[in-house]
Amino acid sequence: MVYSDFGYSGQKCSACSRVIVLASIYDVFVERLVEATRSLNVGNAAEAGTSVGPVIDAAAQKRIQQAIAQGNQAATLALEMPAPEGGFYVGPTIFKDVATKTTPTTA
Repeated sequence: MVYSDFGYSGQKCSACSRVIVLASIYDVFVERLVEATRSLNVGNAAEAGTSVGPVIDAAAQKRIQQAIAQGNQAATLALEMPAPEGGFYVGPTIFKDVATKTTPTTA
């Protein structure tokens, strides 16, 4: 799960961006996901031990930061890891209690 979320800094078509979890295991799932994500090292992808490298460019970094800002308005922040300064880094971020997205219906 964690590698699907944050592998390649989340910049792949198969990156997991939302998980639907049964209510009966929700709290335990979120707790375990947060703890597993905390074990990731954010930094220079060329250095051994780095799990999450930089995103592709400044535009991608800005888009992700804007999405995180929107998430802070619509959900509960469960984890926001710090990112190194310099370069296009974005620390792994997890939200919980995200509302179900609904499609408006027309009559």
